[in-house]
Amino acid sequence: MIADQPYKTVLDDFEELKDKAGEPIEWKWSDKRKSWSIDYGTETIDLYNLFKYYGVKSNQRCVTYKGKLPDMSILTVDSRHERVGGKMEHCWHWVVCLREIEQFRILDPWKGQRTTLGNVGKIESYMRIHT
Repeated sequence: MIADQPYKTVLDDFEELKDKAGEPIEWKWSDKRKSWSIDYGTETIDLYNLFKYYGVKSNQRCVTYKGKLPDMSILTVDSRHERVGGKMEHCWHWVVCLREIEQFRILDPWKGQRTTLGNVGKIESYMRIHT
């Protein structure tokens, strides 16, 4: 969304960048979402490298969320809990956060929906996008 590229294009480019770095990607099928997703997830450095590839300026690290956000950022949110190996685990998810006048809007690449900051779940940290 931030790089103004289709989601599929970004996934393909991400896979290519990881392959070049010698880090193969494993995919898994989600019956719940009826789609394939990256099995192990992505890290902050993965997003930074993708932004760099597309010419988008961002911080190279995430900042702990303390109630304030920049005009544009990627949030790390606790989206759901899943049972893994007999215990409940947090499932973290990246969403785009944009300031629109006096409020924030959330753009979720999985759901494609716009929502408000108040109903996105627990925010852990954010990665600032320089506009």
